[in-house]
Amino acid sequence: VVSSENPGKKFKESPLPIPATPSGDWQDDMMSVTLTKWTLNNGLWLLTELGLLKATFTTEDLPELDGKVLNTDLLGEVAPELAGKGAQGVAVTLEPSEAPHVLFSTGGGIEVSAPHRVAFASLDGSEPYFSVAVPLEAKAKFSVVSGEKAEKIKVDVESVKFTPMELVKSSVGDVDLEKLEKIVDKQLVAPMLKEILPDGFPLTGAVGLHLTDLALDVDELFHVRADIDWNAAETIKEVFGSNEAFFKMAMDSAKSFAGGATAEASVSA
Repeated sequence: VVSSENPGKKFKESPLPIPATPSGDWQDDMMSVTLTKWTLNNGLWLLTELGLLKATFTTEDLPELDGKVLNTDLLGEVAPELAGKGAQGVAVTLEPSEAPHVLFSTGGGIEVSAPHRVAFASLDGSEPYFSVAVPLEAKAKFSVVSGEKAEKIKVDVESVKFTPMELVKSSVGDVDLEKLEKIVDKQLVAPMLKEILPDGFPLTGAVGLHLTDLALDVDELFHVRADIDWNAAETIKEVFGSNEAFFKMAMDSAKSFAGGATAEASVSA
């Protein structure tokens, strides 16, 4: 994975070896994909370099939990100088302090290390109230579940660790990091996981192509295999709009081809 904006800059780690062919009964499937952790780590590195993993959330983006919203009133519990500002909205910016790193583990597991810097600021874009370093680590497990219309890949988060936090900078005096950790857990981490990780990601396919008998396995490599069902009528409808439009296109192409062949034959004669 290379950035088109800076093609000379490349991921520092060397690619890992990968089997030339699938092993065992995986050869019986219509499609088989195998990834090494290097592939994902290379992509995550590039996204970090391009600044695409930086994200900002505001008070309006986050749900109310236990009658509380993430604003200066709530942050006043961890930084007393903010308590006198009233209930003003805040902006929370998450930015990787280094590229996230992924490890695979046997049984469908994946481990992610993604140290972040999190800044809490007012909505007017002025200097942040304070920022903290967060040693984010997570463990999750992938599985395949049956859906109503298609199979789904489900991600079960087994653990998320983002402590201990470290204060990087503050313009509002002391910050109670233990209280902040509890607020981040309830107001940021839990809602984000619920939003990002629904009850499985359906593989609905497109243009008449659908994945069936999906299976995945994780050890030192990430393997995905599946069969493919092709519904030609569905493809025609999605691509051309109707059978009539498809046949008209086919007839026009045939006439065009025949006309070109006749002209070529006349020239040759």
